[in-house]
Amino acid sequence: MSNDEQDFSVTLNTAIKCHESGDIAGAKSIYRNLLKSNPKHPKN
Repeated sequence: MSNDEQDFSVTLNTAIKCHESGDIAGAKSIYRNLLKSNPKHPKN
C-alpha cells in the first residue's frame, strides 16, 4: 500500500468513526475533502 493510499484509508476511517459517533458535520466535511482531493479513487 502506498503512502497516499494509507493516508486515504486513515482519513476515511476517521470520517467513518465521526459518522458512527454522531458527528455528522465532521464526517461530512472529511468525506467532502476526500472526494475533492481524490475524485477518481476506487473507494469513491
